[in-house]
Amino acid sequence: MGRETTYPNPEHRGYTSLARQPVGNDYHGVENGNIDHLRNDYIKNADMRVDYPRGDYTSTAGMPYNYTHNGPGVDVYRKGDMFEDCATFVREACSDIFGKMELQKFERNPYRSRYLNTPECEIMLTKHCQRLLHSYYDRAEALCSNIFYGGLTHMSFDEISASGLASNDHMSTITTLSILARYYKIGYFLPQTVDSSSSTANLLTYVLNVIRAIYAAAWSSSAGVSAPAKWNSVDVARRFYALLGRGVWQSTPEGDDLFPSLDRRVAQRICLLYALCLHLLDVILSNSPDSVEDFLGGDCDLYDTIGCVACCFVEQAVRSGDRAGYMIPGSDLPEDRLAPDIEDRKAIFSKHWSVLSGLLSCGVRFGNSDLLVKGVKALCNMLESSNSGRSLLLWAYCVYVRLCPTELSQNTYSIPRILFEYMTKCRSVLQLKAVTNALAVCMRDPGFARYADDRMNPQKTFATFVLHSCNLIHNKMDDLAVPILQMLHLLFDTCPKTLPDISSTMSGAAGLLERYSDTVGNAVETFLNVATLSLGPIQVIMALIMRRVLLRSDVTKSLTGDLRAKFVKHLLAMVGFRKPSGVTPMDATSLVSKVALLDGFVQAGGLPDLVAAMKDVNAKQLRLVALHTSSVSCEFLHKSLCIGDIATKLVAYDALAGYRSDTMDAGTFVLCALCSAVKMCPGVSALLREYACTYASMSEYHGAGNFPSEAKFLRAISNDSALVDPARSLRAAALLSVHAIMSSIHMSSEACKQNLIHSLLCPEGASDQPHYELVAKYKAQLAFHRKEVVRSHARLDAQAQELQQHKAAAAKQLELMKDECAAKVERSRTDLATVQSQLSSAASQAQQLDRECAKLRTQVQELDQALRQVSAEKSHISDSLREANLNRDRLKSEVAGLQGQLEQRDKSISQLRSVESDNTRLNHEVGDLTAQVERVYRMLISLMSKHKQLESELSRSKEENEQTTHQLRDRQLQVDDLSSKCRNHEHTISSLRSAKDISDGEIERLRRELQSLETRLHKTTEDLDLLQGRFTQTSQSLQSYEDQNRRLNEQLQRCESQLRQRGEHLSTIYSTFQDKKPY
Repeated sequence: MGRETTYPNPEHRGYTSLARQPVGNDYHGVENGNIDHLRNDYIKNADMRVDYPRGDYTSTAGMPYNYTHNGPGVDVYRKGDMFEDCATFVREACSDIFGKMELQKFERNPYRSRYLNTPECEIMLTKHCQRLLHSYYDRAEALCSNIFYGGLTHMSFDEISASGLASNDHMSTITTLSILARYYKIGYFLPQTVDSSSSTANLLTYVLNVIRAIYAAAWSSSAGVSAPAKWNSVDVARRFYALLGRGVWQSTPEGDDLFPSLDRRVAQRICLLYALCLHLLDVILSNSPDSVEDFLGGDCDLYDTIGCVACCFVEQAVRSGDRAGYMIPGSDLPEDRLAPDIEDRKAIFSKHWSVLSGLLSCGVRFGNSDLLVKGVKALCNMLESSNSGRSLLLWAYCVYVRLCPTELSQNTYSIPRILFEYMTKCRSVLQLKAVTNALAVCMRDPGFARYADDRMNPQKTFATFVLHSCNLIHNKMDDLAVPILQMLHLLFDTCPKTLPDISSTMSGAAGLLERYSDTVGNAVETFLNVATLSLGPIQVIMALIMRRVLLRSDVTKSLTGDLRAKFVKHLLAMVGFRKPSGVTPMDATSLVSKVALLDGFVQAGGLPDLVAAMKDVNAKQLRLVALHTSSVSCEFLHKSLCIGDIATKLVAYDALAGYRSDTMDAGTFVLCALCSAVKMCPGVSALLREYACTYASMSEYHGAGNFPSEAKFLRAISNDSALVDPARSLRAAALLSVHAIMSSIHMSSEACKQNLIHSLLCPEGASDQPHYELVAKYKAQLAFHRKEVVRSHARLDAQAQELQQHKAAAAKQLELMKDECAAKVERSRTDLATVQSQLSSAASQAQQLDRECAKLRTQVQELDQALRQVSAEKSHISDSLREANLNRDRLKSEVAGLQGQLEQRDKSISQLRSVESDNTRLNHEVGDLTAQVERVYRMLISLMSKHKQLESELSRSKEENEQTTHQLRDRQLQVDDLSSKCRNHEHTISSLRSAKDISDGEIERLRRELQSLETRLHKTTEDLDLLQGRFTQTSQSLQSYEDQNRRLNEQLQRCESQLRQRGEHLSTIYSTFQDKKPY
């Protein structure tokens, strides 16, 4: 207890992490240990806590036991308890006790179990499963630890009560789980712990352990048992049947009572626990057959005992001849409600046969099958001759069909025909499922399948499966409509005439009368609305049915123009081609089934309507819508082609391989719809991967030119020799829908694309397909781009080196020009000094010197001009050098930019993947926050209503207080009157006492005479029982003689009619010869 555990999610069949114990109703007032897994809410007069922390139980020896509060009793007088007996439980059980807010809606309509698909109900389911597996599983296993390999140990009912199994908390948990199991598949709840010993702990094993413990206690506590013995199913069943009689329908013990010292209150409580466990077992077997088949093989003796208990019921019913005590009066079938129907002997009798039917449907083999066959035949013979007990007769037929499948042809298949007749009259979901499952077994018989196909009336078939289903859907009885629709889907395969008849009637081609056309139109509208807008299994099954109907004929043409347009818009919105008006549930199976329905509508000729509703989009625009993006790049398409799912790969292939035509075809439209479904729900991608794995496992189709049929595909996903029914398995329905879609796309594609589809589904079977060519081409282009980047880097490095060389040459040239200019300046200065010396030395030569000076000035001007030219050339060279440096920096920045682009591209790819994961996580968080806000609003509304209710109750209590005050005054006056009367009566009592003494002597004498008369009456009763047995045997033999006499009279009448006809024929011949005489 208190260990970390993970439980599977009941909706997605995965595993969700839960806390160590439920903390919704923690109880912190107990100091002996942590019992936060125990319930502490007020439930009528019953305390729902189990006061046994850490499994240390207080001994109850020598003190009275309080079975209401599961502990030693203080006062023998206790309050009324809902779990006192079966009748009280059924009468008082309601949603106010087991969860008003969670179960109130389902209580008002128990035929729509998806009302239980709420976060509150899922939390309640997890909490109660935790409580059962953690708080009670070890106790039940400890009680049954010594009951192995056919052995029995001494066990008492006090041990069962002391372990807490008979407590209110435990039975409330069992009841709540039996209600929630109407929707959730609780057979998947397995604690995944490190401890290997608890790996087999599940609800089914637990329920079987409790039933086994009750059987062992009934055997050990009965009179005449002194030591352990081998488990004898017949003996245990007889003793337990006596316990059932003591606790359910017998108010006083009989003369041969096997439990003379057992308190009847104990027997009533143990019988209620047994009935609740039996009902929970029945619901698990009906709603979770796939999850419990692995756990049904180790308790054959227990199953035999359950069958023997059912045979004990039959034996007593046949022996006593009291049909009213064992059968529901009238021909009406029972209806469903919130509490299980276990109130009396009739209901428990039927419940045993329901469990037997569930065990047989899950493949359980009974060791005493011969005894069961005799019992079910005796029960059928007893019920067939009366108009009552039709519900029990249907259960008997369901068991008989599975026990004796070779005897179906008796009386021209009378049993399957009766099951078909009462299929529309069942008002119990469990019974209707059993009837349809039995009919599915009957349909496996080729003889009956041909018989049904030849003699099935089209109008009656349409009324039974279509109109009756529509009536149930309109009355919000979805759970009753689902088995009937499953049977209709099965008839499409086993009876080939059914599908054409249904299609022609729904399309209006069957020539119906005018007054029936509206009814058929409403039925078609209802079926299409359920297939597109509903939720749960009924939507998936309806989508499968309507797809097959649409493949036969376009039944939407029988609708009005507005209704057909609405259907088209709803269909486009469901697959993501239009903005939905409300919140669309992200269920992978539902989405895939709707895409398959869209494919059927397209193949029926509805593609123009779909394209027109999307405002005349072309193929390229449709691919953008399917990919949920406004623009598509080649890089994105290459990425999708490499790492996407099969639908995204095919859409990317169409875009990359050159299919850019604006013409819309059926294959492109359906393929884009499937790709859009993948973008809407990530679970569709997982379905596509599972389909690819299944297809790849079918090695005989690798490289084939054709696609496998639906029957071959179903055989591939079936675990046994029998084909799995997609109408009864959501996984098979999802995979079959994907297979139908891919088959349609394959048929409408060209040969190259067909090879691509095969290569994508079977990657090991083909290596030279166009898909791999495109991938290789993309990889070559990527390598080429990388080489171009490397070459550009080398070219930029060479240009930078050339710029460095040009810069060094320009610097050298500048230095040479500077040296030349300095030499010229020095020479001019020396020349000027010589001239000045000459002027100072020779004044006479002034004019000549002046002329020479003028020449020198002109030379200096030329040198200055040359110097300015050199300066201009220097500045020009500096500008060229600066531009070269800028060009070098620009080329370096371009190289760095190219490198950054490559790094940014890798980062963007990784960021895209992280953003997708974050987006998925945020979507889940937003959903959780929305659910929490809704729960807070509901709590506020409930608190406001409770506040108003308390105010009204306060005012009412004030008025009642005033009335009580007035009544108290009146009572005081009455007390005074009564005191005076009492004094008068005292005198009368004294006189009566003397008369009493005289009467006591007379009574003693009469008692002795009565004892003598009782002994004589007992002997007379035994003689009467013997005579009644002889009379019963004589009546049975007389009945058989009467039947033989009736059959002989019928044969005699047939012979007399034949003789009469032959006499008339002979007289006619004689008269003819008389007329033809010549004389």
